[in-house]
Amino acid sequence: GISLAQLRQNGFLQLLKKANADRAQKIVIDYSSPNIAKRFHVGNMRSTLLGRYTAKLNSSIGHDVHSINYLGDWGRQMAIIIAYWPYVRPSDTNWNSIGDGEKVRLLTDCYVAGNRALESDGKLKEDVRNMHTRMEQIKKEDGADNEEMKQWREIVQISINHLNHFYSLFDCQFNSWMYETDEVRRAQSLVDDLLRKGVAVTDEEGITIKDGEKFHRLGKSDGASLYLTRDIASLLHRNALHKADQYIYVVDKSQSGHFAALKRVMELMGHEDLAAKINHLVYGRVKGMSTRKGRTEVVDEIMESGKELAAEWIEKSPTKKELSPREREETVSKLACASLIVTELRKARKREYEFSWQQTFDPKAGNNGIFLLEKYNRLCTLEEMNPELMEGVNEYPILEEPSAIPLISSLLSLHSAALTSSQTMESNVLMNALLTVAAETGKGGATLRVKGSEEDVAKSRLALLHLAKRTMGETMGILGIPLVTKM
Repeated sequence: GISLAQLRQNGFLQLLKKANADRAQKIVIDYSSPNIAKRFHVGNMRSTLLGRYTAKLNSSIGHDVHSINYLGDWGRQMAIIIAYWPYVRPSDTNWNSIGDGEKVRLLTDCYVAGNRALESDGKLKEDVRNMHTRMEQIKKEDGADNEEMKQWREIVQISINHLNHFYSLFDCQFNSWMYETDEVRRAQSLVDDLLRKGVAVTDEEGITIKDGEKFHRLGKSDGASLYLTRDIASLLHRNALHKADQYIYVVDKSQSGHFAALKRVMELMGHEDLAAKINHLVYGRVKGMSTRKGRTEVVDEIMESGKELAAEWIEKSPTKKELSPREREETVSKLACASLIVTELRKARKREYEFSWQQTFDPKAGNNGIFLLEKYNRLCTLEEMNPELMEGVNEYPILEEPSAIPLISSLLSLHSAALTSSQTMESNVLMNALLTVAAETGKGGATLRVKGSEEDVAKSRLALLHLAKRTMGETMGILGIPLVTKM
């Protein structure tokens, strides 16, 4: 454990790095990684928030972390959209007048309608197959773009613009973006090499690698690459670039079979050491989110509902401050984001749950984003109200009076909670420890009064509450929770 003196002198983040100084690793974390031409949904959001937390925490304790957003921009779904688009495309005037979010919605609708049409339209099925084959050939040979590839590039750019809106909203940044298309040629070279070495064989359905009585398919009979093969090629490429100790994939549990196959094929290829470095960070699905307009899985609709509730909460707050229109808009957005993040990260990672905004904005709950930010905001206000005592606040002795012990204990427990969380990859360990600190600062409002106390006592209490504010802010930074100092 750590002492109060160590926490004051070094700060929370510095103590975390010191605790892990001799065990630092190089870690590559693949998270978010959505498919293009689809609206950003709760599954993407959960991978994004869990992955960002995992990256921030590991970086905070001294690991060398490289985060990757690996876009699913290839495969049969692309051929379906491009083949069916002429049937549903709006006029050029309409298309050019709408934003990227609306364009992605239309592309998603196109894929759904095209997929449905394939069930009964033999010609469309043949068109999709031929288009996919042509697109694969162009990527493998690095050929010049045809109209289909130009359309694909436009879809990719529209999707990136759409995604960047959400990454900006959650202040999420990646060290690099990678694309599934970049692995098509590498996957082909990989398969050719495995065939030459006799590790892979050809059958009537394509290319496989034997695994005892079982086999793993690496390519189709028409020569098209597969998702598994592209993932193998991508991992080999990542390892050549980073030579990391761990390759973490933050992907929901429905993909467990895929990552088991990825590890096994790597072993069969003779890359046992690399296979052992694969870590599939499994999480349960959010089954749905209820808003005032009904159930939805689309994050922009969820956020709009959250901002409406945040605005109402601010208006009803008995301690609300005067905010300019711009400050109010920023605060409402931060409150909605923080509420989503706290709700997500306080759940056990593998747990499936249904999200409800009403519970998230329940002012009586002691475990949500509103509760956390309200307590943090009160600490900011306390400092604003005592400017004459703030100078030298870090030097005042902290008296360990009985009413201060619960807050001190909760602050010191954050250190062990962060280290435990880094080992288990469970965000709820640190999040719940932080909520406990917030609860203790709330109790301190009655038991650790600054105003009206003797000067030595007032300074001691202000120094402790200032340390609590600073430590909460550093912890919220790891968790990715935006700070709100005025609301």
